[in-house]
Amino acid sequence: MPVWFWVIVGIVAVLVVLSVVASASLFFGMFTRSKLPQTFPYLSKNKKKMFLDDVHSGEKWLENIKREEVCIKSEDGFKLKGIFVNQNSNKTVILVHGYMASHLFRVQDAPFYYNLGFNILLIDQRTHGMSEGKYITCGILESKDLIGWVEFLNNKIKGEIILDGVSMGAATVLCASADKNLPANVKFVVADCSYTTMRDLTKTLFKRYALVPNWIIIGIGEAFARRVGKFSLYKNGPLECVKKAKVPILFLHGDKDTFIPHKMADELYANCTSPSKLVKIKGAGHAMCFCEDRTTCQNAVKDMIEKYMKDR
Repeated sequence: MPVWFWVIVGIVAVLVVLSVVASASLFFGMFTRSKLPQTFPYLSKNKKKMFLDDVHSGEKWLENIKREEVCIKSEDGFKLKGIFVNQNSNKTVILVHGYMASHLFRVQDAPFYYNLGFNILLIDQRTHGMSEGKYITCGILESKDLIGWVEFLNNKIKGEIILDGVSMGAATVLCASADKNLPANVKFVVADCSYTTMRDLTKTLFKRYALVPNWIIIGIGEAFARRVGKFSLYKNGPLECVKKAKVPILFLHGDKDTFIPHKMADELYANCTSPSKLVKIKGAGHAMCFCEDRTTCQNAVKDMIEKYMKDR
């Protein structure tokens, strides 16, 4: 064989090895606590400013509201923390943030529920914010933690509960919707821009950048998930859970979401066996539904409250 042939083979081999190593490193980073700041790469500069302005307005609201830091322990022994705003109501919403975020990225939605008379529980999911944790499990173990937060509320204050999650937080609330231990006073779920499964999301994301076939990358990701996080990219995710959901679900998704494609919302909605509604927000990117069209989103939530809650 000519020398140039072996040079090409060597270059290809090096590129494949580098791609596999990079993929493995990325998966390890995906499942552990990041020390890097949120950069929102899926948003344009203007949209990012719009979103952060919204968050800052929520932070100012929270600073002027009576609140308390609360804590529970997960089933596997981690301290999980949150902020509770109690206005002695018999209805409460738990607001669940997304991947690599914290409760501060849900405060912009708290005033809406507060003005409707809800108590507000803003939680930090495991391995995020103030909460302890070793690995991020993309909604699987986080949903078990969420059941713990519901039980915490039931021991503290009686009443009806809504679970409202965005992005990975949406995956968490969807997984909780099918949990056998979900208390009956959880009345419905709001899932804003959830993925179907981490396997499908990984395939979508890596298809843009990877130099090796998807099945290799998915195999690496599954090995890391099972080994380090004790969960699977395939099993017990949102798509499987909506088929067994015990409560009504409001699906929200932006039709310009390039991070989690809105076709995933179509698939979740089509497979949901509980009463459900899908609202697509025109022009909204990832996690931007309320920010882009607050009126439509809030009216959709109000409709769910009117339909499924006793205390309207």
